[in-house]
Amino acid sequence: MKNTGVWRRFSWLVVAVACAAAGGSAELVLSASGPVVSLGYATYEGYYNGTYDLNIWKSIRYAAPPIGNRRWQVPEPPIQEGSAIIPAVDQPPRCPQTGAFGVPEEYGFNSGLGNEDCLYLNVYAAPNATNLPVLVWIHGGGHSVFGAQYDPSVWMNTNNNGFIVVEMQYRLGAFGFLASPDVKKAGRLNTGLLDQRYAIEWTREHIAKFGGDPNRITVIAASPYFPTVYRYSDSFTTTRYDKFVELAGCSEPAQNKTKFDCLVAADTEVLQNASGTVSTTVGYFGSFAFLPVIDDDYIQERPASQLSSAKLSGKRVLVGVSLKNTILTW
Repeated sequence: MKNTGVWRRFSWLVVAVACAAAGGSAELVLSASGPVVSLGYATYEGYYNGTYDLNIWKSIRYAAPPIGNRRWQVPEPPIQEGSAIIPAVDQPPRCPQTGAFGVPEEYGFNSGLGNEDCLYLNVYAAPNATNLPVLVWIHGGGHSVFGAQYDPSVWMNTNNNGFIVVEMQYRLGAFGFLASPDVKKAGRLNTGLLDQRYAIEWTREHIAKFGGDPNRITVIAASPYFPTVYRYSDSFTTTRYDKFVELAGCSEPAQNKTKFDCLVAADTEVLQNASGTVSTTVGYFGSFAFLPVIDDDYIQERPASQLSSAKLSGKRVLVGVSLKNTILTW
């Protein structure tokens, strides 16, 4: 997959339209049990929803598991699954959840154990889809909670199933947005955003196999906007990094090992608990601890500055804000 300047600058946009050439022949087979699609690296069998006249595939892997040495690194191509047909009927495992500071549990912004192997997406398409426009949905949750749980079937059907929907998951909390000079040196910052870009590139490469037009992709997101954006080396980010390192037991790593090495080798449950604890004990009401940062690479300046100076490389952008919207009324 290629990294393009379009996605470098559109990673933070709420809604963007992508125009890029892509090829691919139809690889969709309607079987007696469910629609089967071959992606080259794996073959998935989804299911047909007769209520909304949609073929649905869930838990399609779009990148390799970001575990072990892949933690805090750029996403890699999905592993080869062989010739076996993989059922694609159940929701993917959620990425580790990192809650918001001081928010009552009933609001749903809660920390919780998940699965680091969570880079999956869902695809919704009409059985007779041919060269349809595509909507790529990036879920909200402050870059910290939720997953690909939103079902677009109703509003797709309301619009005569005239487009295809791709719904992605991406690394959250400390797993997607841990920031410090240590991470900058040995890993990659903003890996959650890099996952989003990778899923969009996956869509451009493979969506024709589902009946979609790779030249007509609209990216839409709710909530994963850029709040006050800090640099990766600011005290806001390094304070949370240091606390995360402490809770993970990596403040004093073994000889010839760095703190980052220790984190890469740490137990997943230890890291997940550390991520949740930092976010729910450091901050202010409704805040999240781990957020996108200016990394001098993928995000080179504050999005507000890019907007005000019209430094955009896409065709159209639409941004909306809810009046008096808060965590209490959301």
